[in-house]
Amino acid sequence: MRAVFPSGHFQPSTGLKAPWLQTFLAAAPFGYNRRHALMKPMDLELSANGVKLHAALSQSQGRGLVILIHGWEGHINAPYMIRTGQALYDAGYHVARLHLRDHGHTHHMNEGLFNGSMLDEHFEAVRQIAGKFPGLPAYLGGYSLGGNFALRIAAMISARDSKTRFPNLAGVFAISAPLDPYKSTAAMDEHKLLGLHLRKQWWRSLDKKDRLFPGYFRFKELRGEKSILRLTERLLQTHSDFQTLEDYFETYTLTDSFFKTIKVPAYLLTAIDDPIIPPEEYHRIKTRPGLEIEFTDHGGHVGFLNNLKFQCYYVERILQFIESLGDVTVSKKPQSVRRNKRGRQTKGSAKSRGNSKESVKRSIRKVRK
Repeated sequence: MRAVFPSGHFQPSTGLKAPWLQTFLAAAPFGYNRRHALMKPMDLELSANGVKLHAALSQSQGRGLVILIHGWEGHINAPYMIRTGQALYDAGYHVARLHLRDHGHTHHMNEGLFNGSMLDEHFEAVRQIAGKFPGLPAYLGGYSLGGNFALRIAAMISARDSKTRFPNLAGVFAISAPLDPYKSTAAMDEHKLLGLHLRKQWWRSLDKKDRLFPGYFRFKELRGEKSILRLTERLLQTHSDFQTLEDYFETYTLTDSFFKTIKVPAYLLTAIDDPIIPPEEYHRIKTRPGLEIEFTDHGGHVGFLNNLKFQCYYVERILQFIESLGDVTVSKKPQSVRRNKRGRQTKGSAKSRGNSKESVKRSIRKVRK
């Protein structure tokens, strides 16, 4: 079903309605507990199709597993990841935060350069994480580009045969996910302040890659580019097998027919005032059972801040979405992880504590305060 909510459903404080403010505050380091158990995860190094990827795993009461994927030039400790992760952990869910290739502190792990088409390696990483808890329902979600990856991985899981997919995927959610990456990239260039900010972040990442693999890349000749779209095109010409920009973006453009391939419940949240993603991208998706698309008048890009306490609407809605699916029973007994004396997590056993539904309700109440 398509759910279109009026502005009254999500009403940020009066001074927080501007889309630019919502967008830039999304990455502000507030609205979470720096001493929370989520901040001491177990590091996972995943080998996927010859590529090494990193994830952080935090075990809670074992009601289920939620795998989160950050956005472009983000990382697993981005505030939106931590806010969501802590709420899910408090509600009783194990939380895994997956790094996309060449994001965060992972540039050294692979020689090849990241691009948005690299689905297979991230699919395999998600499958390996979920495989650690075969007896638990798994939920997959992401933000911005990470949401696009999450949706494609969910579709890929549905298409795989029983030997290569994992049967415990119970739902997928995406916050501010681009469906037409060409238009989204062009929108970054149209907004000078946002484009400048994103170009600086991207160059910081490219420079780090260049230092780690000296002589392998040819980035110096690209320094004069002032367009993210044009820089993308030139990088593809020199560091990929793609012949055209159109061929590249087609690999992760999500059309109405694409959503027919997702066989688990899906929840998408987008703001009409998102400066990067025009709402028309979502209007083209037809209503069907198991698909919920929520539009809000305000929220910017991955913002959705209720107030200056940095309590976020998407955290509440993610919890409600997962809760609406109910507890999924999977036959195999899950592996577990315990903490050692230093607070790091190690393999072992853990007991569920308290009532899981009450944990979700408490987490939602925290968000609403």
